[in-house]
Amino acid sequence: MRNPFSHALPLILLLLAGILPLRGQDQMLLLNRRFAAQLLAEQDFSRASDEYQKLAFHYSGADSTLATADTLRYLAGLCQRRLGDYTRSNRLLEAVQTRGSGVKAEADLLRAANHYNLQDHAPSLAALADLRLEPGQANSRQLERRDHLLIANYLETGLLPEAREIGTNLAGTDSLRFSAIIGKAGSAPVKKPALAALMSTLVPGSGKIYTGRTWDGITSFILCVFSGWRAWEGFSEAGIKSFDGWLFGVSTAYFYLGNIYGSAVSARLHNERARSELRRELERIINEEN
Repeated sequence: MRNPFSHALPLILLLLAGILPLRGQDQMLLLNRRFAAQLLAEQDFSRASDEYQKLAFHYSGADSTLATADTLRYLAGLCQRRLGDYTRSNRLLEAVQTRGSGVKAEADLLRAANHYNLQDHAPSLAALADLRLEPGQANSRQLERRDHLLIANYLETGLLPEAREIGTNLAGTDSLRFSAIIGKAGSAPVKKPALAALMSTLVPGSGKIYTGRTWDGITSFILCVFSGWRAWEGFSEAGIKSFDGWLFGVSTAYFYLGNIYGSAVSARLHNERARSELRRELERIINEEN
């Protein structure tokens, strides 16, 4: 009498032949994820990003694992951000597809931070506009990070009233810190290059004093007055053929015109330094929390 299971044996073997490779593949993918996580923990961001991208490519082939693929893309983008490659980071973060998910919200926040670091303020604000923080998923930290990025972008683009309005949403020490930054941005004196040049045209060196370079201004005044006096003295004594008159006359013109141009440049540099100091402070905050 034949065994009743003999007909089912080929089918069982066929199923096992299909299942075992899949289980082996799943185990391999699990090991790869653990390896990538270890690389991330060790701050080996370049290799971790490569591993996460490979895993995302595999998982993106199945609709049921789209959320997993999004998480892996986000982690790859995070690694590239830690490496300072903001452009490549954004390419990976833009591939996160599941809208309304916590991973998508984190990806949008990182994209906005990347664009801010690249000084691409319009795309940064656009990424924040795309940000969707659902009531059940949003947390206060995400809201704070969004508001910080909005304030930073508004200050960089000269939208001071908008920055102040967002600042009213903050609370506690966070509110005090950003109130000080917004106040500094609003009260920072802007030096006008044209005005600095005009002042130095009328009184040599005064434009540089206006921009905060007092000793440079005094030096310019002394050089222009001294060389002008020597030129006048030379022409007075020997007339048009005076060597000293021509030598110091040319020197006077050089110092006088240089003092006008230097005053305009000094005003521009003053404004750039003020903006750079403000930007460094904002970048430090943005980079610490993203």
